[in-house]
Amino acid sequence: MASSKWKTWEEIEGLARTKRIVFWGASHWIERSVERLGPVGEFIVDNNPNNQNIQFVGMPVKSPSSLTDDNPNIYVVITTSNYSSVIDELHEMGFEMGDEFCCTPLLMGQRASDKLRELDRRVLITSPQHYSDAKTGGGLYMFATKGRKLRKLITGKCRGLARAGDNYLLVDMLRGIRVLDTDFRETGEIELSPNCEPHGVAFDQSTGHIFVAQPGRDSIGVYELASGKAVGEIFISEKWQVNKKDNHHINDLCVVGDSLFVSMFSFSGNWMHEVYDGGVLEVSISKEKAVGMAVTDLWSPHSVSRIDGSLMVLDSMRGELVSMNWKRLGQFNTFVRGLDFDGRYYYVGMSGFRHAEKLSSMARSIGVDAGFAVFDPQTCLTRTFVIDEFEGVHSLLVIKD
Repeated sequence: MASSKWKTWEEIEGLARTKRIVFWGASHWIERSVERLGPVGEFIVDNNPNNQNIQFVGMPVKSPSSLTDDNPNIYVVITTSNYSSVIDELHEMGFEMGDEFCCTPLLMGQRASDKLRELDRRVLITSPQHYSDAKTGGGLYMFATKGRKLRKLITGKCRGLARAGDNYLLVDMLRGIRVLDTDFRETGEIELSPNCEPHGVAFDQSTGHIFVAQPGRDSIGVYELASGKAVGEIFISEKWQVNKKDNHHINDLCVVGDSLFVSMFSFSGNWMHEVYDGGVLEVSISKEKAVGMAVTDLWSPHSVSRIDGSLMVLDSMRGELVSMNWKRLGQFNTFVRGLDFDGRYYYVGMSGFRHAEKLSSMARSIGVDAGFAVFDPQTCLTRTFVIDEFEGVHSLLVIKD
């Protein structure tokens, strides 16, 4: 559905029945627009003197000043890629967008591309890189898309990141959960189980419980935010009690009612044997046990999330953003890990492939850059932000301004 300022073809055709249509811009955009609309235009205006006083697609080309001459009941359709400056010029001439002029629908793609270029968001990013210093390596970063400005907020081997009311929960593999306020000052720290290798984190607002993916123990740790104490542990299978190994490699999770949805590399518990039968497992919180597989056939999945009413997950090795109804929304030429949504765009974390040899037989490019991509699901347009200060991303969140 087009807005009142950006008309559909049908809306312009309706206007042509009562208005005198004038085009602005003697370019290929008008040729394609006329093909779609038919002979509805009376004349064309163009700022370029070399285009004036000629015939173009069967219509005379005039100066924009002709719009203010005695030309009643006209409606202007912009047909130039420089539509933004033309909009300003028409406003200065007293025309109202939507009521008295619009852009050709052919420019909707250009508009979507321009909006991505103009994106002004702040994004929190975690890196689990073992090396770190004051400006590079592992830690928590803030990246401003406008101006491409990066600031390191916290140093550490950081993975999971989640909102918890007015706080942020940051998993530091060397320290536990670091509780941060909205100014990213540390207000508390929660000690986690030894050798649990913590990855993803999720918060249940209704109970005040924190859930931590603990691949080192093949379990989900349950902690209380208020007290910082462990209050439970849910094991994925019985394998860990037998061999004390990371069998399933659970990594990220999200809370939906009484369910935890958990991404993992191997349902059978054989990922260390190169068996990548991964996907998303549903776990009952109240019963403290697995319910069943929610989605299968994923290769090293991460970042399971509930977004806009649907469960989403990143099929990391294939570089794909997947909905649980098997719709593959986007594909990227990198290892994808870290996901958020701002209501219009998906933000997908990128890491260089650490095991590129696993993909060498596939006909694709193999990315080595770290950073994130901003993906428009309506147009499939993507803007990529490469960040050289770290080698990999685990989680990201868009700051709600």
